[in-house]
Amino acid sequence: MRSKLLVGGLTAAVAFLLATSPLIAQAAAFITSADIVNNTIKSKDVKDNGLKGKDVKDDSLTGTDVVESTLVLPALPAVAEGALNSGDLTGGNDIAATVTFTAPAAGFVRVTGSASIDAGAPDSFITASVLQDGVSRQAVFWDAGDDDGNLDLRQNIESVSAVSAGSHTFTLRLNDALSANFSSFSQAQVIVEFFPTGSAPIEPEV
Repeated sequence: MRSKLLVGGLTAAVAFLLATSPLIAQAAAFITSADIVNNTIKSKDVKDNGLKGKDVKDDSLTGTDVVESTLVLPALPAVAEGALNSGDLTGGNDIAATVTFTAPAAGFVRVTGSASIDAGAPDSFITASVLQDGVSRQAVFWDAGDDDGNLDLRQNIESVSAVSAGSHTFTLRLNDALSANFSSFSQAQVIVEFFPTGSAPIEPEV
């Protein structure tokens, strides 16, 4: 019984000293890593969300310190190339080439449509458009070239726009509106490049 009283008294005395003695309290605050036996601190000894970036020495973490399955990594750039197509224009909105691309995450796409044109008449010019899921994102005029039965220089149209994760269809559309004898196209193609970050102007759909 007497030993229990002594232990209780000592415990109370130590607690009192820690609470009232500035020197003892200050000493407790000066415990450093040199005072701790290696490999004795466990995960359960660290308060959740208690460690900050400033608590970790620069370049001290390596791949073996990180569980890869816990990382959330950004999507990587990706690219898709559509097939080459050739054909004759009809004077309407003709689909010259298309490609379906699955974006791995929300991000941005740069779409390039290209084709070589053989003019059907001297006054021919082409309205070229790129579409994303049936919506026109960019439109330009192409010179159909010379009416000589030969293909002229390859021409391009490009567009950058935001894209959501998932499958999307991108199309090159050509319209030969002013020719009585409509032009033909060759090696029409759509190429899509995906980027996880970027920017695109806010413009009205065309």
